[in-house]
Amino acid sequence: QEKDNPFGRGYISNMELNFHNDFHEVLSLACIQAASSGGESGLASSLAIHNIMLDERPDLLEALYEGWFDGLEAFYKYLLNPPV
Repeated sequence: QEKDNPFGRGYISNMELNFHNDFHEVLSLACIQAASSGGESGLASSLAIHNIMLDERPDLLEALYEGWFDGLEAFYKYLLNPPV
């Protein structure tokens, strides 16, 4: 972990972030301090990925629609209160 970033938050790190998902409908990127080198960003649209899967691999969509649990806390909440 970085000294000034004990929780490893990506937005205050100078390390590369792998592709990940955030639950937002609007995405914006802001540059607080210009990098001396690098600084490339890549974005992927979850809707576009879904539509490609629909066209090319519709057999995978059932698992996609089931969702996934982000950490054990969400999984345990699901076990205690499953959807009806």
